[in-house]
Amino acid sequence: MKLILLLLAALMAGAIIYPRYAEGTDTVCAAFEHKLNALAQTQLRQGAGALPGGLSADPRLGGILSSLQAAVSASRGMLAEAFIREKYPQLPPLAGCVAGYWDITFNPDLSRYVPGGLKLPH
Repeated sequence: MKLILLLLAALMAGAIIYPRYAEGTDTVCAAFEHKLNALAQTQLRQGAGALPGGLSADPRLGGILSSLQAAVSASRGMLAEAFIREKYPQLPPLAGCVAGYWDITFNPDLSRYVPGGLKLPH
């Protein structure tokens, strides 16, 4: 029983510590932001089929993602922490950022984070 608890504690510690070192950030929330930003930039470069509804061709989306990239480089995890606090108020931001990081790592589909599609004004 002690071995199982020790193994579980080591696994949880690794899940919290690894994202910081893998993304080169100070906090898990900053690592989550960095991962989301890198994924968004990659999908934008891949072309019209990478983002839902052919949004990659929309220049306004490029502007939004460029702004996001600038904000992520300055926020140091505060955007992800605010997102977690807003979406899951009962969940501690650390736990939410860890879950979000691993979720986006194993299922890199940004359309899940855009409920109903991203509606940009014409």
